[in-house]
Amino acid sequence: MENWAIIIGINQYEYLPIEKHLKFAVRDAEKMKEFLCAHGGFPSKNVLLCSDDSQPVKSISTRPTYANLRRILREDISNHIQNNHKIDNIWFFFAGHGFNKNDQDYLLPKDGNPNDEETAIKISFVVDCLRKCKAHNIILALDMCRGNRQEGSRGIGTETVKITEKQGIITIFSCHLGGTSYEIMELEQGAFTYTLLNGLQQNTILRELEKYLRQQVPEVNRRFNKPYQEPFIKLEPAWKYDLPLLPSCTTATDVNNLIILAQNAELKGELEKARNLWWSVRGASQSDQTTQDAENAIKRIQKKLIFIKPLRYLQNIWNHKLGKFSLLAIISSIIIIFFGQPIFSFISNIAISRILVTQPTPSVSTPPPPTELDILAQRFSWGEKRLIDPGAKDSKQAGIDAFNEPNYLKAIQKFELFLTPRPNKNDSTKLIYKNDPEALIYLNNAKLRQEKNRKTLKIAVSVPISHKKDRDSVNIALEILRGVAQAQNDINQTGEWIGDAGLEVQIIDDSNDPEIVKSIANELVKPSSGVLAVIGHNTGDASMAGASVYQGKLVMISPTTIDGRLSSKFFGSNSYIFRATPNANSMANLLVTYIRQKLNQSKQKPKIAICFDSKAPDQISFINEFKNVLGADELINSDCELRDSLIQKEADNVLATIRKQGANSLLLAPGINNLEPAAKVAIANNDTPPLKLFGSYSLYTQKIPDSTGKPVNQLVLPGLWHPDLYTDNNPLKIELNPWNASVNWRTAMAYDVTCAIIEGLKHSDGTPIRLQLQRVLRSQKFSADGAGEKVKFDPSTGVRIELTPILVQVVPVGNGNYKFEIVQKG
Repeated sequence: MENWAIIIGINQYEYLPIEKHLKFAVRDAEKMKEFLCAHGGFPSKNVLLCSDDSQPVKSISTRPTYANLRRILREDISNHIQNNHKIDNIWFFFAGHGFNKNDQDYLLPKDGNPNDEETAIKISFVVDCLRKCKAHNIILALDMCRGNRQEGSRGIGTETVKITEKQGIITIFSCHLGGTSYEIMELEQGAFTYTLLNGLQQNTILRELEKYLRQQVPEVNRRFNKPYQEPFIKLEPAWKYDLPLLPSCTTATDVNNLIILAQNAELKGELEKARNLWWSVRGASQSDQTTQDAENAIKRIQKKLIFIKPLRYLQNIWNHKLGKFSLLAIISSIIIIFFGQPIFSFISNIAISRILVTQPTPSVSTPPPPTELDILAQRFSWGEKRLIDPGAKDSKQAGIDAFNEPNYLKAIQKFELFLTPRPNKNDSTKLIYKNDPEALIYLNNAKLRQEKNRKTLKIAVSVPISHKKDRDSVNIALEILRGVAQAQNDINQTGEWIGDAGLEVQIIDDSNDPEIVKSIANELVKPSSGVLAVIGHNTGDASMAGASVYQGKLVMISPTTIDGRLSSKFFGSNSYIFRATPNANSMANLLVTYIRQKLNQSKQKPKIAICFDSKAPDQISFINEFKNVLGADELINSDCELRDSLIQKEADNVLATIRKQGANSLLLAPGINNLEPAAKVAIANNDTPPLKLFGSYSLYTQKIPDSTGKPVNQLVLPGLWHPDLYTDNNPLKIELNPWNASVNWRTAMAYDVTCAIIEGLKHSDGTPIRLQLQRVLRSQKFSADGAGEKVKFDPSTGVRIELTPILVQVVPVGNGNYKFEIVQKG
């Protein structure tokens, strides 16, 4: 992979007064070069730094003057880059001043005069020069103000957006139109570049990087008492948001997601998109096999494009108003030429050509494109695939390789090695445990397969390991998998068994996508799948999509959704659909009662505004129940939608409006795939005194206090379980330290669901086992031990009963860290 970069930073300007000079633009440029070379996969010789202090290259000056910058862009790119036809990425980073004049945007070089555009560099010129290098991706990162301002400002206008968007260039702006890009004295950097460099180490996928920048740059400015600043990324086409900005920093999970996107694009005939995605896979993969697969796919797509491009050209001609006549004239000429020859010669030529075509010729075959079933199969694993953190090279991967051979004894040894606790270097009295439920499930599956005489009963757990918008969905998946893994381990390793059978678990990645869930369900309901029950799915939409397929064929128990549609649509003793969560009204009642009590202590009456995700059915169920409990005079009608595109400034405006309406409390109810907007609203709640903050159960995940910090301090929300709640007989309490991770209500509900299925499978009456399990779980007499209270289902609705909700609160634990603590049990 070939990566190039031009990095420019200018502090001092010859034609600007000293007060207009910058302090840290040069340092920003130096830090950017340092990062790209150390972490981004850029050879030092391919990164050209142009700054006030930059050294000459081969005795040629690199100071960012007008003449030097034009020479570098026009000649050096041509001489050093254009000749290399395998350029993958070229970066152009500029930290300095710019301006807009006559609707044209300019970069101001060191010797440029903002009153004379002839001494400045047109951004259109920069774009034209960069385009000549024919790189797969061109990235413009501009740390400068945006606005048609007075002399000496760091402002540019809208022309840059129009030019780069039209050319398909990825452009990262440090602020919105009319905004200001600030420098932070304490950091000795610009707020934007400082945050960008931190963000690239965590979020190299463009969609996630933009989210990070939009949240963190305003927070950095707020922390250092600077005015509001919010960056954004602009690019076309929109699917490029799924590409990695720096492939060498991409995680194995990102690579796996890119492969799925590339395969889907090829199946849909979106060949240009598929080719670009495979290029990114090739550049990001650490696996030789994946790299080879990507190269094969690129060659395959190139061959398709050879035939498709001429057809598109002809189609464009045909669509032109004179095109039909032109094509008909060409076809007529061809016919005349052919019929000008003897007819027998013409027929003979056709016959000979057909014979030649049918003769076998030696060729190098390329693999056929994957089918939809091939792609879907990549989401299923008993132990033969690594769904979490794919691509890593460790003993877990060695176990998976052995599982595939199949060599189950070797797989057991490798999985056990991976899961073996390691000494803690910082504290010799403690051990570090591998927090990997996937590996524990695969270990148990391998042990069962090694015992050839041992009968097995199979279930599946479907979780959102990958998600196109939320990279943190894997955390939700892990929370659920921990509960399933522990319940499986408990039954298999204690030798209690289900009759004389062990429990085998299949892990499935459904991405919380209803369409994918339907495809998964259609495979699982087949008798050949061997699966007797499904633990899933996470959200209401996903669960509804699956339930429509499972009904009458396969038991489905969702461990996490409270969507009321499940119990209303799939109602009655013949329903195969269950929920491990109670109805939303019990949680809503508990929360409203608590709010009234707290406000009454300060002699206030509740005036509650609600911000929620109207596209999340689970949250709609909760909000409707919440509103039903409230009095009409306790509710503030606010237009607060927690949509994905919510920016921090909009969140600030929403909070200001809510305050003007007289609100003293705020309820946040985001969809589980989209928690960030709720964090933005919480950050905006920084006036004195802040509104009392409450939330729905979707916020009960450690990601919220970890990523948001102080703004969610004292946030109160409902939950269904807490590790401190059941101190005497709590299997998850015992395992809390070995998991070395947050064990929350999702873990407990998944554990309960797995225990319920195990208990149900123990009751055999000779009927087909899927039907038998449905009848047992629907029985009024059924109950199973769980992580806390007994697991019981309403025979009519399939909803869990006799489960008491609780309230938890975010509290500080020192060193800037926070945790959830029980404040009330229902």
